[in-house]
Amino acid sequence: MAQLTANFWKWLVRRLVTGVVVIVITITPVIPTPAIRLLNGAPIKWRLIQEPYLPVFTVLGSSDLYPESEIVTTALVPRPDSTIALYEGAALVDLWNQELFYQIRKYKINPIIAARIISLVNVSVYDAILLSERMHQSHRLLDTHRNSDVYIMPNGEICNASMALVGSAAAESVLEKSFPLELLRFSARFKDVSDAYLITKCVTQKELREFRKVGRAVSDALVELMTGNESQIVWNGTVPISEDGWKPLRKLSRPLLPAAGMWRPWLLSDGAEFRPSSPPIVGSLAWRADADEVVMLSENLSPSQLITARFWNDGMGTLTPGGHWLQYGIELAKKYRTSLPQTARMTAYLSMAIYDSFIACWDAKYTYWTARPEQLLPDFFPAIPTPPFPAFPSGHATVSAAAAEVLGSIFPLEYEVVLGMAHEAAESRIFGGIHWRIDSTIGLKLGASVGRRAVTMLASD
Repeated sequence: MAQLTANFWKWLVRRLVTGVVVIVITITPVIPTPAIRLLNGAPIKWRLIQEPYLPVFTVLGSSDLYPESEIVTTALVPRPDSTIALYEGAALVDLWNQELFYQIRKYKINPIIAARIISLVNVSVYDAILLSERMHQSHRLLDTHRNSDVYIMPNGEICNASMALVGSAAAESVLEKSFPLELLRFSARFKDVSDAYLITKCVTQKELREFRKVGRAVSDALVELMTGNESQIVWNGTVPISEDGWKPLRKLSRPLLPAAGMWRPWLLSDGAEFRPSSPPIVGSLAWRADADEVVMLSENLSPSQLITARFWNDGMGTLTPGGHWLQYGIELAKKYRTSLPQTARMTAYLSMAIYDSFIACWDAKYTYWTARPEQLLPDFFPAIPTPPFPAFPSGHATVSAAAAEVLGSIFPLEYEVVLGMAHEAAESRIFGGIHWRIDSTIGLKLGASVGRRAVTMLASD
């Protein structure tokens, strides 16, 4: 009898606990993981463009608007694709970055210079959009239909021509300065955008001129800021003499941009802020373990590992590592349908993190001058070409970790994906036989530090 009573009470307690759990689960609201973080809100503080940089702008009001007959000239003939819907959301940012990627491939721009231009284009677009918004708040600029619900974009946004046009003018100006031989091509791209807004009567010719003036002023200020003395340092040194250190692979060849670690970053205090400690000494147990791994992988490289090494190679004549990650960021913006200012904000911080990670990486590379596997291992032949600069740390690992940190924070549902991509990019350099394990391990840590700095500044923006 006593046993039955004890069993009854145990059963009753279990039933009560189960009931309480069910009730708690039922009444507790399900809080879904946000698809997008850090991009919402009203970003009004920005440190790069200050009032002294700004030109004098004409104040536009309703009395300045042209008659309808002057808004669209006879030379503008509407085409089926002439619609502002082509430039909604991420599309406008994508348009100018695709133009930039084409030029980077065409002129075989090296990855660090490419990262600088990428950051200048995207920060200029973002800054121009913010400046446009601030000037609208002070009534210094006016879109013809800004306060109208006549022109509604498919994503619900009102036709705000100034954002698209000042952003486009900023991008056009940076591209002109970077690729002067392509000036007519960039002008044609800007005309495609402006014609769409003129034809749909979202903007007048006078407004268009003012918007272009604003965008170009922003790009002028940023280009001057980021290509000043700190970014014009010429290296006149010599390669340190060391039996186990890095040496040019070919006679008369020079290392790639040894002074880049001293260039002006966007987010860091300087390139040495997160400088890692020195790598293992050649001949030590740690170094031998890395050397054995490189040799083993090289001798047993699988087809999938070779494909991975080639996919992430991103040398000159390609998008480069920075372009590779920015392209993926834009695809995420399209997937989650971010607005134009949100997309510009994302690409600005992503491109700044990428550029700063290059600077931090190059600071470490030319502090330690670490040799590549090809230079220290007898009869070793890498699967992909060895680049002309020291090994430690891996540039691909550093840049990829920085990019993944930014994208994973903005798009938390994609965090595991981008983190996996960063580790794959880092691993690919070991598969290729051009890096030691320590290069990728430390590169991932260094890049993550730079990426977290970008995320912190984005969260406070």
